[in-house]
Amino acid sequence: MAESLSCLAGVLFTAGYLLCYLAAALSLSMGFKTALTRSFEKKTDSALILSVESLHADPSLNSITLSTVQITPAGTDRANGTGSLSIASLKVPCPDLLLFPLNKATLESSAESLSGTILEQWHAVSEPAGLSAAIGWRRFCQSGR
Repeated sequence: MAESLSCLAGVLFTAGYLLCYLAAALSLSMGFKTALTRSFEKKTDSALILSVESLHADPSLNSITLSTVQITPAGTDRANGTGSLSIASLKVPCPDLLLFPLNKATLESSAESLSGTILEQWHAVSEPAGLSAAIGWRRFCQSGR
């Protein structure tokens, strides 16, 4: 009897975790990506375009990994790549990830904070004096830390 109860508890925990992970993944793909690009566009007065190929919740549910992040000045050809910044992978802490499906304000606030961080890095890279910072930023993003 005790063995069946402990087995049941394990199954319920696993099912609960998978449900939380699925809810977080759906809110990332449906809401967070849109909120992030909208917030970035608002902060730059539509002068820069942010595109993110995909977003994934890490198994710990404490961080998000953004894949193929690209910042391009508005009106430039993305294929050309002139004046744009591409980041292969970017892992960012997100302790409120589990609240995204439940609270839209938390999702919007996190998207605004992340867009500000990305914009700060854009400014560091786009300024001539920021070349060494850009090299460090690219290494940081490629390492996935």
